[in-house]
Amino acid sequence: MAQQHINLGTQSDGKDGDTNRIAWGKAESNFNEIYGSALSAPSFRNLLINGNFDIWQRATSLPSAVIGQRYCADRWLTQSGGGSANSVAQQLVTLGDTSFSSNPRYYTRVGVTSGGTTGSYATLSQKIEGAQRLSGRQAMLSFLCRTDVPKKLGIEIEVQYGSSGSSPNDSFPQGPLLDIGTVFRRYVVPITVPALTGKTIGSGNDSTALHFWLDSGATYAARSSGLPYQSGWFEFAEVQFELGAIATAFDPRPAVQELALCQRYFERSYDLGVATGTRNANGSVVAYMTGVPAAQYKVGSMAYFKTTKRATPLVTPYGYATGTPGMMTDGSGIDTSASLSVVGTGSFYIFASTSGSTTTPNTSAHWTADAEL
Repeated sequence: MAQQHINLGTQSDGKDGDTNRIAWGKAESNFNEIYGSALSAPSFRNLLINGNFDIWQRATSLPSAVIGQRYCADRWLTQSGGGSANSVAQQLVTLGDTSFSSNPRYYTRVGVTSGGTTGSYATLSQKIEGAQRLSGRQAMLSFLCRTDVPKKLGIEIEVQYGSSGSSPNDSFPQGPLLDIGTVFRRYVVPITVPALTGKTIGSGNDSTALHFWLDSGATYAARSSGLPYQSGWFEFAEVQFELGAIATAFDPRPAVQELALCQRYFERSYDLGVATGTRNANGSVVAYMTGVPAAQYKVGSMAYFKTTKRATPLVTPYGYATGTPGMMTDGSGIDTSASLSVVGTGSFYIFASTSGSTTTPNTSAHWTADAEL
């Protein structure tokens, strides 16, 4: 709608201009348009990244395994042990499903098979950068959740002070346990973390972790608010964690912003939807030379990240031909060991030797770069 202007008139008393009712009507229309635009603009009040489970760079599923910790949807970490196993599967939202407020494309399912021991545990977690984020602050956690059969859910905030920081980590269970049913429902949980007086933040990797406890033995009873052994699956969607005393409606960010936030912590050269290790040329690093004498050569290239990483990442190359980690593929289709140099938060150099004499030496590889907390 075009801006509406009030006619003030030409007389000093304004009697030949708009009446009060017309003038205020125009002002109200202008205000409503501005207010509506402000509400529809994306914000960054959600402390979590990928709370809508839109981004899945690594994979769209993880098989059931007792394997410690694994990342699934970007920034979301599954952990299990003590004989408990977990699995993850991306779920597609059915068009027209009114369970969701933001019309997302995906949500996530986490499967749990309890080990049934005192040391059993399974969690779904996200680490928020910075140990100080919630110190002495009030916050609200809201999310959609359902299960295959009614279960309990524990919530914990864990403050991790980083390298050379205060030890041990501080645990703040947010009891009591929640009763989760078989239909998607929005849960709202006030989060309380006291001021971290006297604590020291280390030189790196400090964080504030949100843990959803899915299964727990006696060893973790205090952290999980007494959660019992449980097996089955949980589904999560529209997870929002915000400062303040009011839980607002889920606030999705544009996909391009969400992906950039995720890539601060993890990035790879493969296109979205292409599994790591797949034979696929799109996006691979290629170093190519022609017209040189027949001999064996080292061939390399710089690779640049789309998003500056939060810290120097762990870079893993994958041979183009076979998807084998630690390799580059030469022009003959043969994998050869890759080397990395000058790895930084914005780029790295990758090189390898060709497998034999050729007048057209070239090498290519995909890669992943991991700077998770």
